[in-house]
Amino acid sequence: MKWLKALLIFLVISSAGSMQAQDIHFSMFTMSPLTLNPAFTGAYSGTFRIGGIYRSQWASVITPYKTPSFYIDAPIIQGFRASDWVGIGGMLYQDEAGVAGLTTGTYQLSLSYHIGLDKKGNSVLTIGTQGGMTQRRLKTPGFLTFQDEIEGAMESPDRNIVGFNEDPKADGGPNSSYFDLNAGLLFSQVLEDKGHFNIGLGMMHLLTPDYSLLKKGAEDLRDLPIRINAHAELSYDLGENWLVNPSFLYSSIGPASEANLQALAGRYFGENRDIAVKLGGGYRFGDAAEVILGIDYKQFRAGFSYDLNVSELREVTNLRGGFEVAVTYIARIFKEPKVTPIIFCPRL
Repeated sequence: MKWLKALLIFLVISSAGSMQAQDIHFSMFTMSPLTLNPAFTGAYSGTFRIGGIYRSQWASVITPYKTPSFYIDAPIIQGFRASDWVGIGGMLYQDEAGVAGLTTGTYQLSLSYHIGLDKKGNSVLTIGTQGGMTQRRLKTPGFLTFQDEIEGAMESPDRNIVGFNEDPKADGGPNSSYFDLNAGLLFSQVLEDKGHFNIGLGMMHLLTPDYSLLKKGAEDLRDLPIRINAHAELSYDLGENWLVNPSFLYSSIGPASEANLQALAGRYFGENRDIAVKLGGGYRFGDAAEVILGIDYKQFRAGFSYDLNVSELREVTNLRGGFEVAVTYIARIFKEPKVTPIIFCPRL
């Protein structure tokens, strides 16, 4: 099967050579809220939130695809009404793919407005926006192989069109940068003392920026298509000790799309139920099965996942896909109330 692995490696490298972008995606999408939907900015109870997630993929086939991401956000001020509030945040990630080191890095700022739909604040409608700069580049472009070179060409017109003829070991290649704009809607519902539910729509790359690394040509491939993320999540308590946590994501960008369905079951521990351990799985249709472990401890939340590849690549990957690790911390800093002492008179 060595020839099949060699062919697969060539196809993956060629896809990088054609400069078709694969937008980042995480199996534990609920652990990366600001890359999923900017309306999640400040959508929680607390003072501030900080988190990160790391994904490594296809290490068994080629140079691993690596994607670290970090974010911080906070609800900062009351809105126009007592039940409304404003959230701000920031997010960055860097995605590195393939032997040529196709790297995409971004930093973005988020702003959201949360509208309370009832007096208790159990129902909230949120609109969010997000904007920032993204840069793409090839670290070592000389490692790429083009079709005309496979066919025996001594000199590659394709390589000249792309714009590099450097030493394969040389660091630094073509790059591009652009401003990116995202927006999103979110509806959240607290289910009394039983849990919570949310459903939302994230819309990325609204300006369809020119993200190509090509010097010229390929006009139909230069604009980054709008990405749509439709998602939902439910966390629901079953009695005193157990909970279920299903979630769903449908994402599309240009002609590509994916659907991800997950379900976790968990158990509470501790006198105050401040520890929860969740275990479950998911399925990214046509691509991978997912094994997911989640641990909540007071204000910390951690997650671990592993993808089992079930697509046509499984013969090469031996079912091994990618793993992720994620951590989130929500700080709750509240002022202690100042109580004026009262001296009671026994004569009263």
